[in-house]
Amino acid sequence: MSQYAQQYKELTEKKVEEQAKVFLTQFVLEFQGKFDEVLDTATSFKGYTDGTVETLEEDAMHVFMEKRGETTTIQDLRERLKTNGIEFRKRFAFIDYMMFEYRKNIKDLFEKRGGAATPEMLKALDDALAEFQKVMDIKNARLQKMKKLESDAAKGGVRGMAAQNELAQMKSEDQLALNKMEVTAAAKKRKAQKAVENGDDSKAREKALKEENARLEAEKKKKEEEEKRKREESRRRLAERAAKFNQA
Repeated sequence: MSQYAQQYKELTEKKVEEQAKVFLTQFVLEFQGKFDEVLDTATSFKGYTDGTVETLEEDAMHVFMEKRGETTTIQDLRERLKTNGIEFRKRFAFIDYMMFEYRKNIKDLFEKRGGAATPEMLKALDDALAEFQKVMDIKNARLQKMKKLESDAAKGGVRGMAAQNELAQMKSEDQLALNKMEVTAAAKKRKAQKAVENGDDSKAREKALKEENARLEAEKKKKEEEEKRKREESRRRLAERAAKFNQA
């Protein structure tokens, strides 16, 4: 497995979303109907990074795993990764957790697999990844905005007060989203779906793909509606705060 060590090292240095894409592309048949399981985990992992690097130090990794209901210690995690052919590093990448969680080794990750996925299934994956990338772009832009607000708030004055109020509102929304994500993650320790077998006939594949596309579309619509509701609620609260501030 050492022949893949350099490839793995390079992958750990990529963005979380790129790591998720590589993992899902390699195991697309196994995760048919469960793309969002990996993507939700990627979003959660990214939430524990500091916005400048895509990896977690030991303490942050421990908190991330604990919030997901894991009882494994960091030492046990390192031992498992070592057994799977993954070299020791001080910080943990998202792909490390994927390899641990789904019991994969680096040969599994990079070796060409038998039983090719259909073009339709790969398209379903691409659509899911594109939607995921949109979410990550929004989160990254939001993080940059929060940094700007922190800078403005530190300057004080009327502008600083407004920035402080908006920042508090954004942090409150982020905490609610994180709480929901943690509850969902802890509740879905479900048994992994049996991978699609190489012998599946075309009708079975077509049916599975239609169901997957319909599910992804429904999830997309639900997320869009939730984001719209949050934006409207945020604007309403900010308007109320501004009105109270002006009256003072």
